Amino acid sequence: MRYRLMGADEELLEDGEATAVVRDHTLVVSPRAGQPLQVRCADILGVTDVAAGALLLQLAEGPMLLLEGLGRLHGQVLADLVQARAEDLIQTLLLMGVGRPERFAGALDGVDAALYLYDDALIAVPDLGDPEQVPYSFLGEIAAEGSGYHLEIATLDGRRLVIARLGRRTGEFRELLRVRVSAARARSGHLVSALLPGLGSLAARRVAGYLADGVATPRAQLDGVDPTMFTSLVAVCSTPRQARCVDVLATIGTLWFGLHQSVSVEREGWSTGRDDAHPIGPRNHAVPTPAPGGLAGVAHGGLVDTMGSAMSGGLDAEPDVDAVLAYRLLGGYGREGAGFGGQSLGHDHQLRPRAQPNQGRARAPWTDLAALTVSGDAPTVLAFTFCETARHVLFEVLSEDGHATYVYRAYPGCVPALNQALALLGFRVAAIYSDAATAASPYRQAVERLPYLRVLREAFLGRIIHTDGWEQQVRAFIR
Repeated sequence: MRYRLMGADEELLEDGEATAVVRDHTLVVSPRAGQPLQVRCADILGVTDVAAGALLLQLAEGPMLLLEGLGRLHGQVLADLVQARAEDLIQTLLLMGVGRPERFAGALDGVDAALYLYDDALIAVPDLGDPEQVPYSFLGEIAAEGSGYHLEIATLDGRRLVIARLGRRTGEFRELLRVRVSAARARSGHLVSALLPGLGSLAARRVAGYLADGVATPRAQLDGVDPTMFTSLVAVCSTPRQARCVDVLATIGTLWFGLHQSVSVEREGWSTGRDDAHPIGPRNHAVPTPAPGGLAGVAHGGLVDTMGSAMSGGLDAEPDVDAVLAYRLLGGYGREGAGFGGQSLGHDHQLRPRAQPNQGRARAPWTDLAALTVSGDAPTVLAFTFCETARHVLFEVLSEDGHATYVYRAYPGCVPALNQALALLGFRVAAIYSDAATAASPYRQAVERLPYLRVLREAFLGRIIHTDGWEQQVRAFIR
C-alpha cells in the first residue's frame, strides 16, 4: 500500500510505500525505510471511505493520513479501524458504562456510528466526530418516526439525538433500550426498599423516582416524603467518619443526596451439562440369534404350535404355513424367552422403560438484586452528597473513606450541571486534578475533547483532604 501524511492545508508532509496493521487499538504504518508511524485509534477524529482501496483518516493533532492501494484488504482495514477506534475512544474518554454492552451498527445524526447499550447508559461513537453518552437516568422521551426506522431521543439537558440506519435491528434496539431503562429504574426501587424497609410502598416509589441512578436530590425534596428521609439515608449509607462530615456540611449550606451504581449486578446464565452421576445405560443393539431357516424353521415345534394358536384362535388349530413363511421372509428372528414358543417373529422390539434424560442444572441470566449494597468489602453502590453555599459547591463521597472533598465555584443551576457531568464520568473524579492536562496524564484527551469535563475543570477550585483539621480547612475555604 501507499501512505500520504498531509497537513491541515493538504500540504504533503510525507509519503511512500508502507505496510499497515491495526494492533492493540493502534494503527501502525511502517514505511519501507524510516520511522514507523503509530497512531492511537482514539486520536483519529474520523475515518472516511474516499475511493476504492483508499481511506482518509483525520487526526486529532490536525494532519490527515491517506491510505491508498489497500486492494482486497480495504474492507477489512476499514472495519478493524472503526471497531478499534470505538473501543479505544470509550476507554480513553472515560465513557465506560456498567456491565457488558450490546453493540449495534447504525447512525447518529446522519453519521454512521457504533451504538452501545450498557446497563446504565447509551453510548454512540460516530465514524466522524466525538462520541455521545446518555445515562438512562438523564434520558427523556424516546419517539419513533412514522416509518419506525428513526428514533429521536431527548435528554434532560435539552439535547436531541437521532438514531437511524439500524435496519432490521431497529425494533430490537428500541425494545432493548426500553428494557434496560426499565431495569435501571427497578434496581433503584429495590435499593431504596432495601435501605429503608420501614418506608411504605408509595413513599418508596416516590423516593426511588427522585434517586434515579447518579441523580442528586435536594434534602428538602426528600424530607417532603418523610421528615426523617435524609437523615435515614445518610445513616444507612455513610461510614461513621463521613456521617460526621455531613453534620458539619449541614451547618454550612444546602445538602443534596444521591446514589450511583458503580458495578454491574447482571449475571450470565450457566449450565453444568449432563449429570454423570446418573448415567443412562446404553441400549442393547446386539444382533439376535435367528431362527432356523427354511421349512426347518417353520416346523420348529414351539413356533408352529404358537403360530397355530395365534393365527387360528385355538390351541389345537393347524398352523397357517403360508403366514409363517411370510413372517419369516419379512425378517422374523428368534429371541429367547419372548412368546411364540420362545421365538420372535420381528426385530428386537422389547418394551423398555422410557429413558429419563438428566440434562444437569442450568440457570437463565438474572439480576442479582441482593448484590446492590453500599457497605461491606465490595460495595456496588456509591452514596454521595453535594453541599451548596452562596459561592461554592462541595462534593463528598459518603459510602467510602479515602476520598477528598472537591470544591467547585457556584453559579445558577450549578448542582444539576455538576451532577450530570460527574455522572457522565462515572464519578471518577481523578480526571479533574490540576495535572490532568499535562502530557503525562492519561486524562489529557478527555479533558481537551469532552465539553462536560471542561465544565468541571473550569469550575474546580480545589480539594480538601480528610485530616484532623478537615473542618477548619472547609470553613476557611468557603470564607
